[in-house]
Amino acid sequence: EGIVLDPYGVLINGHGSRSWDPAVAYDGTDYLVVWVDYRTTWCEIFGARVTPAGRVLDLDGIAVSRWGSWPYDERDPCVAPGGSGSVVLWKHDYDSMELHGAAISISGTRTDTFVLAELRGAAPLPACAANDDGRILAVFAEPCDPNGGGRDTLPRIWGSFVTSGMGLAETPKETRNRAALSINPNPFTRAVRFQLSCGRARPDACLTIRDAAGRSVRTLACAQNCILNWDGTDAAGRRLPAGIYFCTLRSGGTIARQKLAKLE
Repeated sequence: EGIVLDPYGVLINGHGSRSWDPAVAYDGTDYLVVWVDYRTTWCEIFGARVTPAGRVLDLDGIAVSRWGSWPYDERDPCVAPGGSGSVVLWKHDYDSMELHGAAISISGTRTDTFVLAELRGAAPLPACAANDDGRILAVFAEPCDPNGGGRDTLPRIWGSFVTSGMGLAETPKETRNRAALSINPNPFTRAVRFQLSCGRARPDACLTIRDAAGRSVRTLACAQNCILNWDGTDAAGRRLPAGIYFCTLRSGGTIARQKLAKLE
């Protein structure tokens, strides 16, 4: 009937920190509100669930973008509901600008994190929307082809599908002109093998492995047989901790991404 139900407002971020740029989505059970939060020396993405009755369930907030202890600067969040929770996207600014995301369950737990795209232009904020089966389309503007192409004169609109159950961007089907990457075993403990398959295989292909905070920990050059072996160590030979790692294969202007889990 157009009546304001909460004329005095509901305080969602009760932490007392400076916050701005809110976004909200309803997952069928509760609302998930996300925002940029400046409670430390860096801007982070926090969130909170709010019931349809207006009760805030996460008074201290959900640390959506806090993947590790490395400093970062996060901005421009958006959120969409999925089949088993919600997916949050935002721009991550550290050494380079990237589009990061996280899956938040209905219970308010961050179940997954992922890197969706590298943003090499002054991209505006992303947007996302979901359908009934939980598939979420994330869109963003970018003058560079995220699949490895060169820079264009004007920004284009790019899109990727993600799911709230996994969070990881769906890997495009292999074509003659697209690189493909398979990992075995995944998860792994001591050793893992990467099988590279490229429609336009080139000797300059390389594989970059990043940790959950987005830091590059190892780069491997492509072998002649397109098989790479990794022992779970960084460039200095130090064994890396268990966790989620993101693998990016670049070959002849094409790109493929996969997520890798390392166990103790």
